[in-house]
Amino acid sequence: MSTSILKMFIRSNNDFFSKNSIAIRGKRQGKILVDIQTTDIFTVSTVMKIASAVSDVLNREMIVISAIKARGALVRLIKSYDPSNVINAKHLISHGFLFNMIRVLKLVMNVRTGDDLVSLVIQDMPVGIHIYDSILIRMGLSSVKKLSLRQRFYILMEVSFFYSILAYINRHNISYVILPDNAYRQGVVSEILKSKAIPSISGIDINGISMHKYESAEDYLKHCRAPDTDIVYKISNTPELYLNAENYLLFRTLGQEQQHDTMRAYSKDKMEINRPGLISTYKLHPGKKIILIMAHIFCDAPHAYPKMLFKDYEDWLIKTCFRLANNTQVNFLVKEHPSAALYSEEGKIDRMLIEQGFGDKLLSKDVNTKSLFNSVDAIVTCGGTAGMEFPCYGVPVLVAAKPSYDSFSYIVSPDTETAYYSELDKMNENEKLSDNDIKLAKSVLYTIHSVIKIEKDKIGLGSQQYIMGGQFDIDLFMEEMIADCADGKGYSAMISEIGLFLLGKHKNLIDHSKLSKNVSDKNAVLHR
Repeated sequence: MSTSILKMFIRSNNDFFSKNSIAIRGKRQGKILVDIQTTDIFTVSTVMKIASAVSDVLNREMIVISAIKARGALVRLIKSYDPSNVINAKHLISHGFLFNMIRVLKLVMNVRTGDDLVSLVIQDMPVGIHIYDSILIRMGLSSVKKLSLRQRFYILMEVSFFYSILAYINRHNISYVILPDNAYRQGVVSEILKSKAIPSISGIDINGISMHKYESAEDYLKHCRAPDTDIVYKISNTPELYLNAENYLLFRTLGQEQQHDTMRAYSKDKMEINRPGLISTYKLHPGKKIILIMAHIFCDAPHAYPKMLFKDYEDWLIKTCFRLANNTQVNFLVKEHPSAALYSEEGKIDRMLIEQGFGDKLLSKDVNTKSLFNSVDAIVTCGGTAGMEFPCYGVPVLVAAKPSYDSFSYIVSPDTETAYYSELDKMNENEKLSDNDIKLAKSVLYTIHSVIKIEKDKIGLGSQQYIMGGQFDIDLFMEEMIADCADGKGYSAMISEIGLFLLGKHKNLIDHSKLSKNVSDKNAVLHR
């Protein structure tokens, strides 16, 4: 990264956003809290530019929470977007501990296992699940049994943060919040917002720009990628739009979409396998149905899905395997998540399954996911993308949580662990989905992964895809942001889109051009 370009970027921002706010400075009503606890320059810049647009549309001043390690140029970059205040997360944690020392220490002393932590509720808010997820990702774990001293210290930090941010929100009359994510530490904030019914924007996807708004306590019960159902049904019932949905499915499953999971799942380098091949290779009973368990990244926020029925993904996987093993009417296999290597989880699922006696159930990592659509009879997941993709080919899905798509008729989504086991016990009864369900599934997939996203270059956020594990030219990004400060066209377009989003009825940012009967989605026809 070029230091000189970064300095120019900060100067350009200072000039643009300070002048932009002069006309309304002193007239802003209320405060927006922007929680941006990352040190990644692209993410910070993207979220801050979006937050500035929200601030301008709603006429509210910004208060920003920065990462513990944020300092120097990164803090100057945040300030260049003209917030009224920037607070380092470490100060919130310190204050939270100092002013709540006795109850924090008492609470940490009483939390001794991972199960205790998952069950932790403070002031009627289930904050423990998010702290548990934070420990998993921070330490690269798949599960937590007995808590270590280091893990207890981390809980102390997170509980201190909870008390501090709760007091801050109460004291400063925060009326709106922007959370790039609603998991981990930001999940704790999300629980506060839910309890107080404070409106927010969350789930900001920085690849294709998507976001979800929450305006009531009821809204917070839904996943941040839950689509607006009227959009789904409009696509399903409009031939021209449904054609785009079908084309998008082909585009995606050919591995052409620039997203880290799909690029790996549908890579042309992976091998095709058909049903006879599965039966022969894995010694399956040819007369029984084949159930495929789609594993998750074990350390990646299992409780980001609302109402997760299990302690974590390891707990879910092992218990699901044992239950299916007792169903003598089915075969079952387990598929590793395609991006396991990006999270340093290579070999983890192998060891886990071998230890439990299911080593022969693991599908080869070299199998192309597309070849499985017509080879298996049903899939099981907590809420992964596979639960949107497989139904497009008639494959029924059982989920162990409440993901973005759980409310649609073709998804089996039990409310309890007992009911989930009952569904596993009768998976041999599953039949292929109806044509209407398949049509609806294609419309859901297209809505979530294309329609409720706006391409970055349309709203002044640069021309590059941001792919986990891929290359990203940060200097080019900053140069493009400097250019946008010079002419303001991108920010003006963002203001327009954010205005439609905030003041409209839909919960998601929507690319309305993809809902025009006369417009083909260019990303859905690249395969032609």
